[in-house]
Amino acid sequence: MKRVLLVFMAMLVLGSLNAQEATQQKEPVKKSGLEFGFGPKVGFNWTSISTYNKNKCDFLAGMFAEFKFNKYVGAQAEVLFSRQGTRHKENGTKYYFKFDYVSVPILAKVYIFKGFSFDVGPQFSFLTNSKCKFKTTPVKGEYDIVKDLAKNFDFSLDLGLSYDFKFGMVASLRYNIGMTQVMDKYDRFVDGSNYNRVFQFSLGWKF
Repeated sequence: MKRVLLVFMAMLVLGSLNAQEATQQKEPVKKSGLEFGFGPKVGFNWTSISTYNKNKCDFLAGMFAEFKFNKYVGAQAEVLFSRQGTRHKENGTKYYFKFDYVSVPILAKVYIFKGFSFDVGPQFSFLTNSKCKFKTTPVKGEYDIVKDLAKNFDFSLDLGLSYDFKFGMVASLRYNIGMTQVMDKYDRFVDGSNYNRVFQFSLGWKF
């Protein structure tokens, strides 16, 4: 996954250089009110699950495409790899939950000020991997049961703000509210409701 992150960072840097060169040569010509942009994005997740409510930091990477219909309204679709999960401690044992998703947010964008937009919409996430490691001195291990308990699909609501820099970079801050449970209930291991709760910060480059 580190290699994936490095590749996306390299794409951002190359995009920055190309865009600056193009800007110096000429200004873009707008043929109509409709604008289209796309590019890579990378960022960080500050993630938890409602049952356990302890955050862990992880990453996201992917691509986005944006349609701007006029100066007030637009839409954006993304395909992201997003690593999420939580931490938990009980009776001296530490638990580390990890869930990998391919996420597809579809967002309406309302441009509230020059460069700023309010973003809202559904997100559809598909589980690709799940693990729960535990650590209690001096024993370490992994619970295989989590692979059976984890649900393959997660539906959530995204709320956020984005800022488009004139030179092509896009910064986004987003809160992801899970609407479906992450895992099935199982004895005391997974009790009560368990929904994804994720703060996301990302940087992208729009071509």
